[in-house]
Amino acid sequence: MVTQLDLILQGEAAKSEGMERAWDHADIAWRGAAATIVRDLARTHAEFTTDHVWQQLDALGYSTTEHRAMGAVMRAAALDGVIVKTDRVVPSTRPCSHRRPIAIWRTLSNLDL
Repeated sequence: MVTQLDLILQGEAAKSEGMERAWDHADIAWRGAAATIVRDLARTHAEFTTDHVWQQLDALGYSTTEHRAMGAVMRAAALDGVIVKTDRVVPSTRPCSHRRPIAIWRTLSNLDL
């Protein structure tokens, strides 16, 4: 019998696998730039969204065909103790995102970046 916990664990495993695949298919230079931008935003902003990261990537001329890799970038920063996802969202300002809700990320105060 499949339990609710089994379903949750299967969902989390599939999520992790998808993020890993997206990361693997993202442009290597883009991945590095995105990670650096997240750390830079964490130094200068108490809170920010992935729209802020995308804005800086675009301004610097970085691109990738695997936009889903942004989730892996943010997850890695969270696992590194740089940021934490809040329970709040705002509509994305990126036209390709069709105003979908995106998470607000909070910078952790114990940063020594």
